[in-house]
Amino acid sequence: MNDERLTAGFDLEPIREAGINCGAYFFVLLTAVVLYDVFSNWTGLACTLVLLPYLLILGFILLRRTMGGPWFPVGDAGDVLVRFFLIWVILAMAALLFAIGNGLFRELSLVGKLSHVGTILEAPAAEEFVFRGALLTSLNRTRLGAIRFLRTEVSVFAGAAIFGAMHFVIFLAGGYSAMDALISSGSAFIASLLFGAIYVRTQNIWYGVFLHTLLAFGHWN
Repeated sequence: MNDERLTAGFDLEPIREAGINCGAYFFVLLTAVVLYDVFSNWTGLACTLVLLPYLLILGFILLRRTMGGPWFPVGDAGDVLVRFFLIWVILAMAALLFAIGNGLFRELSLVGKLSHVGTILEAPAAEEFVFRGALLTSLNRTRLGAIRFLRTEVSVFAGAAIFGAMHFVIFLAGGYSAMDALISSGSAFIASLLFGAIYVRTQNIWYGVFLHTLLAFGHWN
């Protein structure tokens, strides 16, 4: 394998960028979870805490992307939808059926409704831009991007491990049992492998955003 990343000296810049971007995600989400647990009875503040964090994260990553930290390809959302239109329709119908089975039409409080908006619409975009866009781009600039395992870049596995580990801590902070947090973070790890492998090959982040959205919708609870 002839890749300059394998022979180059240890470069701290990609690691620093990964730390900044993932650290911002972790800090904002963990802070929101802790504050929500304390102020959940305050409807106005609770609504803010379930809607604002992902918007802050997405805004931070997009700002970093335009200011050198690092730039990553986004791709064309319309092209993704048109090229695989029938597949998206089938996947959307399947997600709807799962969502109905998981309580789509049950009554929810205002906070509950807004929480689902954040989970289904905001979280997929924010997490794909952070972990598949910014993080994976940083990891691919290191030796991890030059080594393949099971025909997939090791950087994809590393990014998925970071994604799963952060979810484990956030799930615990949100009141999950250790076992439930482990199962949920394991699911996040597997999904991240899929989204990461697709992103590395297509350089189009919208595949992951749309798949992530449908998975979140189908998992309605």
